[in-house]
Amino acid sequence: MKSKLSKYNINVPFGDNTFIFNTLSKGLIRLNNSLLSDIENNREVDSYIQKEMERMNFIVNNEDCEKQIMRYLMNSAKYNYSAMGIILSLTSNCNFRCSYCYQDGEDKLSSKFLSIEEWKILLGYIKKTIRKNHISNLSISLFGGEPLLDYDALIKIVKEIKALEEEEEIKVSIVLITNGSLLTKSRIDELLNYVSAFQITLDGSESTHNKLRPYLNGGGSFKNIFSNISYLTNQAPNRLNLRVNVAEESISSVYELLKILIDEKISSSLAGISFEAIFSTQDEILSIGHENRVSTQLLKEINKLYFYAVKKGFKINKNFIFGPCMIRHVQSFVVDENLNVYSCAGKVYQEQLGRVEDNSNLSIIDSKWYSDILEEPSCIENCQYAPICYGGCRWMSKCNKEFFDAVIKERIAAYVISKYPEEVEHFRFQEEGLDEVATSREFD
Repeated sequence: MKSKLSKYNINVPFGDNTFIFNTLSKGLIRLNNSLLSDIENNREVDSYIQKEMERMNFIVNNEDCEKQIMRYLMNSAKYNYSAMGIILSLTSNCNFRCSYCYQDGEDKLSSKFLSIEEWKILLGYIKKTIRKNHISNLSISLFGGEPLLDYDALIKIVKEIKALEEEEEIKVSIVLITNGSLLTKSRIDELLNYVSAFQITLDGSESTHNKLRPYLNGGGSFKNIFSNISYLTNQAPNRLNLRVNVAEESISSVYELLKILIDEKISSSLAGISFEAIFSTQDEILSIGHENRVSTQLLKEINKLYFYAVKKGFKINKNFIFGPCMIRHVQSFVVDENLNVYSCAGKVYQEQLGRVEDNSNLSIIDSKWYSDILEEPSCIENCQYAPICYGGCRWMSKCNKEFFDAVIKERIAAYVISKYPEEVEHFRFQEEGLDEVATSREFD
């Protein structure tokens, strides 16, 4: 039986070579174009190369079997009880008044904070679940609102989560998602002992950022955040992921921000940078039924931002893998400051599916919890993006195929340039309209 290239391969040409990303195995390889042509035309190739490509799923013997392998791997991930992922909102209260905040379903001024008593209940649930399911990996992301508004509670929580590594003999990862305004030097020094990674947002140069992300009193937040970012990256390189939310009117300002980060020698100390389109709010999605703000044109402009950033030495992650959504995993969910449980962060305060009870047990109150996990979207049958999408974001209720078609080759190319610059130094990424951006466009 002749083997063939996997349906899940995505080819990205660079000069005489082609990088291939396989959405099923998440593997990335580089092939000479002549070798790729031999494989495509079923000509004989070196047996070692063939076996390695088969091992990594780049070559398959049976397309129907490959579909079943995809289903098997997706279900194995769904019901993997050895890992637990929790997003914990410490409060919906926030000291910012961001113009595009997606959480418009909650009153930021009248909200409460997670109490120490409630934290003890949640910690009790986490410990019981670790022991019951023999969990080896625990990932907790802390967000809000702004999680640093109650610093005493925050530091107690991260200390007790981190202590689980020795108490339960597991691997613990803590991510702190913050606007960065309350990160004083002493707090940074203390948090670095417990927090694995930080995420902070800057939305362009000072004037644009201050317009989009002002304090509640209307004052600008840029200078304070930038100072804290500078100290954090100096103390702990590669621990901060910088997020930049992008709208069509803010694009030029984002280029200015990148230049500032380079000039201040912060760019090389970031763990990574991401550019995200500003999407619809909770109320908008609830009323319309799906996300409707993000345009293809904006996505193409974001692609250009990525190419420019990697050319200038910024690191980026595999931001072309968007799923499967956390609602598909049996042990991943969001908990708010009232111990209410949701399937994902997008549905916080709007679609409660359960609650962590006073006895530290998880009580599910809506059958949608189970149907979301059990669902196998019909679109995965013939879609090459199925392993990294699996039906797309359930909150936004929108198929991601159009998104992937518009961006994935460019995102892979940018990642290749970032990760393997010496291998593509003399080659252009061959995609109409973007090769010039990849190699010679300057914004200085």
